[in-house]
Amino acid sequence: DFALDPSISVTASGGSGMYAYSFNNLPFQNSKVFTTSNGGDVLVTVRDNTDCTEFSTTVQVWQYPRFFSPNGDSFNDTWSISSRKKINIDIFNRFGKLLKKLQNNEHWNGTFDGAALLADDYWFVITYDQNKIFKGHFSLKR
Repeated sequence: DFALDPSISVTASGGSGMYAYSFNNLPFQNSKVFTTSNGGDVLVTVRDNTDCTEFSTTVQVWQYPRFFSPNGDSFNDTWSISSRKKINIDIFNRFGKLLKKLQNNEHWNGTFDGAALLADDYWFVITYDQNKIFKGHFSLKR
């Protein structure tokens, strides 16, 4: 399952150094951290409290399983990332060997060339929105 709700932390520079932050048009807050219960696009607005200038951008927050256990019990037997965006996912072992390519909502069962892989950490690269990249890792438990 998902271990933690995804969060983002905003870094702003220049101006007065005194900023307020709004996420998805919610009221401005002093905290630069935003936690969401699901992934997706987040509209981030930073306001300089001295001269009230604002800057907005949309960022992608990814939510993905931190582990899976392909043991046939029908619970966490596959690993995948759900997205409304068109995505490509490459999964690698610790040595950088490409093990699996997924698209959109495809699932991986923890095998390579039909053989079950060992319990270990695995890494992934998501490519989305015309070559934007997100990298992460997860564990396969047996």
